[in-house]
Amino acid sequence: MNRVLIDLSEIKKLSIQDLFKKFSSSQEGLSDSSVKERVEEYGLNEISEKKVNPIIKFLSYFWGPIPWMIEVAAILSAIINHWEDFWVIFVLLLLNATVGF
Repeated sequence: MNRVLIDLSEIKKLSIQDLFKKFSSSQEGLSDSSVKERVEEYGLNEISEKKVNPIIKFLSYFWGPIPWMIEVAAILSAIINHWEDFWVIFVLLLLNATVGF
């Protein structure tokens, strides 16, 4: 089977019958043997799912300009010994990451 590359603008210009010829198909669809050939050549018609480690995904909620700003506020609160503020900020940061996750 020939690999057919065709531009979208070219598809719009062709008639349905010409497209059937170009893609070796018909109104009835593809034969079983044709389907097997195309699956072997092109693979299944599916999108592979990207697996992400859940720990990495959770930690990603602490990465970015807004989380950095909140983390700096927590660190500054700890430096000046405002422990109540530190724990409130820390808990809210964790809560935000948990809800986002």
